[in-house]
Amino acid sequence: MMRHISTTWKPMMLLLTVLFSFRSLAQTSFQPTEYLILLGIYHQQSLAAYPAADNRAANQADRRATIADSVWLHPNLRLIYRSPDVGLSNSWDLWIQGDSLAIVSVRGTVNRPDSWLENFWAAMVPAQGEWQINDSTRFVYRLADDPRAAVHAGWLLGVASMAPDIVRHLHQVYQQGIRQVIITGHSQGGVISYLLAAYLHYLPDPVVADSLQYQVYASAAPRPGNLYFAYDFDEAFRGRAFHIVNPEDWVPQTPLTVQTLHDMAAVNPFADVSSLFQGSNWLVRWYLRSQFNKLKRRTDKANRMMTHLFGSKMQKAVRHYLPQLRFPVYAHSVEYTSAGMPVVLKPDSVYFQKAVFNGKNYFVHHALSAYAYLVKTNFHIH
Repeated sequence: MMRHISTTWKPMMLLLTVLFSFRSLAQTSFQPTEYLILLGIYHQQSLAAYPAADNRAANQADRRATIADSVWLHPNLRLIYRSPDVGLSNSWDLWIQGDSLAIVSVRGTVNRPDSWLENFWAAMVPAQGEWQINDSTRFVYRLADDPRAAVHAGWLLGVASMAPDIVRHLHQVYQQGIRQVIITGHSQGGVISYLLAAYLHYLPDPVVADSLQYQVYASAAPRPGNLYFAYDFDEAFRGRAFHIVNPEDWVPQTPLTVQTLHDMAAVNPFADVSSLFQGSNWLVRWYLRSQFNKLKRRTDKANRMMTHLFGSKMQKAVRHYLPQLRFPVYAHSVEYTSAGMPVVLKPDSVYFQKAVFNGKNYFVHHALSAYAYLVKTNFHIH
């Protein structure tokens, strides 16, 4: 547990900073005090996920989410809507600040098997296509222009489960005169916020896609898709999407990834290795070609194994929760990469005295309290 020593003046100074810094999204730079407020929203979502009567769940919520007075909720921030659980235990909040800003906050993983299953259904699917969710629901999506772009299957299902509800509420906030929207989340919520923002960006809806201005805060988010998705996302949200990461946190380093030659651009020197070895004698050419082919076979095999394990096998478990879901055809890629502008929160020596690994607390560097401490020390917020 991260410890936070408060005084009478430090919370007041932080509150004053927050009051005068929750600003217009016309600015595109990362705002640390704004991020502290978002951490407070994640905290509220985590606590709401565990009923107080469930002591075991409440204790877990305390370990992973309690951040005491490390963050503040803006005085003019109001919770407008909290969705029911849908899909594989996905939920989202709508918060309104004043009369100008809406915040769509996607909840992260909760302590339920289906919520974790969504993370482990980690085969990739094309970033354009359609899914038949059940007999009456078809999800048509486009997350990138590039046909080579691919994304995580489980987290795309999270978007599919929540998107219709989110779009309806975005139309409502637009009718109220709000034009600025933050899309955010921590951990699983953070990575879904990437895919949700991309979905809204390409949605053929003039209100949602053209009239609202989006900014993305992906906190401690895993990697959402392949390099071509990241390229497309970063171009679409240039300067308006942030990937906030603690370098000691293992979660943003997932899912596991393998790069093969098929993941590379069509024009590359490895497409025809024979040309690389011209000029060498036949024995050298034979040896280099054989070693290269061995490497290619092994990476291709690793790709197939991961797609089978995290795709075909996991979908059997998904079918238990969503029996009418018609499963997609997987992409031939598991080359996961990060997206968004990185905001690296470098730990100091005091951090390592507070965040101590005891052999069991594998999320010690992933906790909201860890990120709250690091953003305050990195950006000198007292």
